[in-house]
Amino acid sequence: MRNKYLLDLFPFLIKQSVFLLLIVSPSLSAQYRSIDTTYTSKINQARENAQDFFQTLMYVSDPTLLSAYSEYDRVWPNKKEFATKPYFIQGQINTPIPIGGKWAKTIKGGLRFALFLHPDIEVRLLRNDPSHGDSSTPIRTPSFKPGMTLFFTQSKLWDNRKDKHYFGFKIYHLSNGQDGMHFRPQDNGYYNRYNGDFSDFIIFQFIYGGFYAQDHIPIDTTKKINHSRYNRVLYTSSNLYWKAGLTIYPRQFLDSTLCANSMYGKYRTQLQFGWIYAPVYQGGIYNSYEHRFLPMYQPEKRERFRIWVDMEYIWDVPYRSGPLQNLQNVAIYDITKRMNITLTGSYRIWGTPFAGLFAQVGYYGSDPYNVYFQQSLFFIRAGISAGFLIYKNKHQPL
Repeated sequence: MRNKYLLDLFPFLIKQSVFLLLIVSPSLSAQYRSIDTTYTSKINQARENAQDFFQTLMYVSDPTLLSAYSEYDRVWPNKKEFATKPYFIQGQINTPIPIGGKWAKTIKGGLRFALFLHPDIEVRLLRNDPSHGDSSTPIRTPSFKPGMTLFFTQSKLWDNRKDKHYFGFKIYHLSNGQDGMHFRPQDNGYYNRYNGDFSDFIIFQFIYGGFYAQDHIPIDTTKKINHSRYNRVLYTSSNLYWKAGLTIYPRQFLDSTLCANSMYGKYRTQLQFGWIYAPVYQGGIYNSYEHRFLPMYQPEKRERFRIWVDMEYIWDVPYRSGPLQNLQNVAIYDITKRMNITLTGSYRIWGTPFAGLFAQVGYYGSDPYNVYFQQSLFFIRAGISAGFLIYKNKHQPL
């Protein structure tokens, strides 16, 4: 009897289960679709923000500079020790190799990453100097500073903000590739600038930086400078960027003589401020019959020029300068020996997305070019620049 009751109840339970599934299933399916859509949206947004972080770091990275110039030494009183020695060509290969993009992100923590590899090679091609036995135009002490920087930020410091912030940690090596002795008798106590061996095995730098973009700045479109038969300037954008760094040269990796006599700066701060001017254009053609401009392509954002200032200060106490046998203490406020500062402007060449013409003026209290660290000088340079410029064409969304 009991078994018969269960058999009669079984079809009823099946019908009720099917009924519940028909009612509940659509709502559950809609809920899961909603969750899936939200998750996909978060992934896509994180990918876009990670790509923006990556590209912005590329835009504000240091460009490569190639110049022909002469150098002026106004600080050293004894011209026999540091005579004016013009340079024929100077090249600074600063453009990094960036690794990152859309995939360098996390969803849960909102982190963005980028890794930059730095070749950083600097060479100065000296003019002939018969007093030092030069019979051809030599590169006496090339600088090699290979390294890498890990940049990172968090979504609250970057995503959907006009003022963006990031951090970085850089590690690199400095070597001049020569094997001569550090001090020679004929240099009268100064470091061997002819072929002296100079090396910083490992250098550490801690970085904090930021970027601020102000787009859609209105302009007077009636001015001829803002339009032609084939282009119209829709609006301009002003892009500000800055970077602060603390650099540490561990004493165990430096020459013992330089450390013992406090002749080389082991603790330095760096500041960089820059401004990029980048108008937004739209390509098209002028209809002479209707007297109006007919746009044909998507708007394009193209950098016209940028200006930036670099500053460095040595904070070591004590810090000494001069020949080895007569070293003089340098006061903490003596900017003539402790500060390096340069002002550079670069104008993008029409028709290219990566090259420009630059001019630079500056002062080195301590020349950063390896064995020349005891030299102080003013300088002026001009030449060709190259790097990652803001240049988004008609096929790329702004």
